[in-house]
Amino acid sequence: HVFDAQFVSALLDWNGQPVLALRGLDLGSISVTTLFKLNRIQNDIWVNARDKEGLETPTDRTFKGGDVLFCGIQAIQLEHQKSPGETAFYIKDQQIMILGDALIGKVPGTVNMLPPDKYQDPAKAKAGLNQLMDYEFEALLVGDGVSILKGAKEVVKNFLTH
Repeated sequence: HVFDAQFVSALLDWNGQPVLALRGLDLGSISVTTLFKLNRIQNDIWVNARDKEGLETPTDRTFKGGDVLFCGIQAIQLEHQKSPGETAFYIKDQQIMILGDALIGKVPGTVNMLPPDKYQDPAKAKAGLNQLMDYEFEALLVGDGVSILKGAKEVVKNFLTH
């Protein structure tokens, strides 16, 4: 999958750390770790409005679940996660879902969640991920572990139903 964007932008996580920066990258051949380290840029900094309060890093723009961001990236608000502004990013025309650590890929080809102590209610957190099934995606890029580049929706579905 090639994401041929002509922009540079960053998204911040709950702690104010840049978690995503894209600039004309071939997402099929670059690791998500590299994507997350591309954060030393001086361009727009985006953060979920639910996470803006208390950030030490100044932000240029905020978004909320349902917003369509630059280059058609759709923000999907994930409820009951470790931070109030946990967001998935969906690139429809590329069938790519991007997550921070709402799901992790510690074991290649599978997904799971962070340890239960990271959530107020782990069962609600898992249930909150069911909305991902409303989207058609082939690739899942995760911020922790190994991403899944083919058949990702089926892998997520298997995790959510067991």
